[in-house]
Amino acid sequence: MRRRRVPTVIAALLACVMITPAQLVSGPAAAAAAEATVDITVDASLIAADNVNGLTFKGFGVLSANSTSALLMDYKAQHPEVYARLLRVLFGGDRPVMSHVKIEMGNDRNNSTGSDPATMRWETERANVTRHPGFPLAADAKKVNPDLKVSILRWNAPAWANTNGKIYTWYKNTILAAHREYGFMVDYVNPGVNEHAADLTWTKQYANQVRADTTGYVSDDPGLAGFRPGEAELYRRIQLVISDEVGVGTFGGAMVSDAELRDAVAVAGYHYNTDDDGQRNFTRLAEQYDKEIWNSEAQATFSNSSFRPNNNTSDPTVPRTGLGGTGSALEMANTIVKGFVKSRRTHFVYQPAIGSFFEGGQYSFKELVSARDPWSGWLHYDAGLAVLQHFTSFAQTGWENDANTAGIWRVIPQASASTATGTNPVVGRNGQPNYLTMAAPDGSDFSTVIVNDSEYPRTYQISPVGFDLGTAPTLALWQTTAAGAGEAFDANYKRHVSDVAPGAAGGYLVSVEPYSIATVTSLDVTGDPEWTAPLPVEGERTVLDADSAHGVLWATTSTTPARPCR
Repeated sequence: MRRRRVPTVIAALLACVMITPAQLVSGPAAAAAAEATVDITVDASLIAADNVNGLTFKGFGVLSANSTSALLMDYKAQHPEVYARLLRVLFGGDRPVMSHVKIEMGNDRNNSTGSDPATMRWETERANVTRHPGFPLAADAKKVNPDLKVSILRWNAPAWANTNGKIYTWYKNTILAAHREYGFMVDYVNPGVNEHAADLTWTKQYANQVRADTTGYVSDDPGLAGFRPGEAELYRRIQLVISDEVGVGTFGGAMVSDAELRDAVAVAGYHYNTDDDGQRNFTRLAEQYDKEIWNSEAQATFSNSSFRPNNNTSDPTVPRTGLGGTGSALEMANTIVKGFVKSRRTHFVYQPAIGSFFEGGQYSFKELVSARDPWSGWLHYDAGLAVLQHFTSFAQTGWENDANTAGIWRVIPQASASTATGTNPVVGRNGQPNYLTMAAPDGSDFSTVIVNDSEYPRTYQISPVGFDLGTAPTLALWQTTAAGAGEAFDANYKRHVSDVAPGAAGGYLVSVEPYSIATVTSLDVTGDPEWTAPLPVEGERTVLDADSAHGVLWATTSTTPARPCR
């Protein structure tokens, strides 16, 4: 879609709004504001349209693990309208925030913060995927977004699955049980153990077994055994992810040098680190070998962002970090930018994206959606979601199809940069440039996401080259920042601040406020409520109090088998 020009008077007023914060800053911040303008050239000839996996931006994912989804099916059972809205917010629309549900399977024992149920508690048990809330969540999410990807891995295995052969049977029976129960086939599997180095020999063997499997479901029950019509073809398309290690993956060099391993593995994923290895193997895998590189378990926010406007932290000198600072939504955004710039990560999975467990049961706010009170249906949608929308609302994200015709936007390395320090956390309080640019593969549109997790305002000049932006080539500026005094906490989430006209030389001059995220885009989304609607606000949080008449505060319904939404 093309930008339309706004009236001159309105544009002038909005421009005044943008420069006011810089005028109010003094001291070190004022000195930083006087630094040279950051020039970004967005050259359409650099869009890697033929790269269908390594540079396509796939958006974000939900990890169901560590018992953090324990109460979700209670929300579904007791407050179906609240649960349905949650699905729409996360997975709905033409440009969904979340494009993937990752399910970490357990063995009924503690998984760091809680237990996840085993789908097969003994070797001859029929696989039961209704026990684990991740499977019905994935089924319901796919009802909202049929293009959603589903992946599985394990934290640990049930005691009987003590060989690679038995692990394969456990995985296969679980995958086929999910297909028969909920109608979806798993897209990706990590054959190894979460946060362990990959067994590369087993990885190749697993890939070969999946591609050549003729036995199907393993059971003495003829009603379960084998493949049902259509299952074998879908099953053999499953792709592999390795290794979900903590820190930089140890297998990058092996994938670059071993063609058989590259053939076996579709995705290189590792956790909580933005960097590449010393030889930049993961960058090579994305750019040269067209492999997907994921941050397959990432940090969202540490805190409830609605409280952040009231903080008085100085980092380093000016009180109030707003939506930025340590453990913030802006820190999360800088992790995305730095993850791509340093190691070509194009997909980020959050643990947990949904925190659905009893208050105090695991840890304090570390999620994008808090769903901890199933008795009332209370939900908190964090500002972190609005920050993620700055990436997904202004691009076509997801997975490109085999014919390369889906139009998924590519990230342009030459128009992206990170100066933030650290790997987890990623610290951008130095006030230096951090930005990521995505563009349509046909060069029709682009968006640049700018993260300013500092007390210093910054000015950028964006110069598009080779884009046909029409006869009135304005760019839209969208911004999210903390509320001001007397404002609702979400008053400044994903606001259309102004339309920016080009200067005499064709560049677009944009001021970015302290502690804010901004998207500069050629898309016009102002008339589409799917993109402009604010996140839901939770309202009053009901306290669960004693009921002397009945003696029961609340009873879970999680043990009831969960069916997908229809």
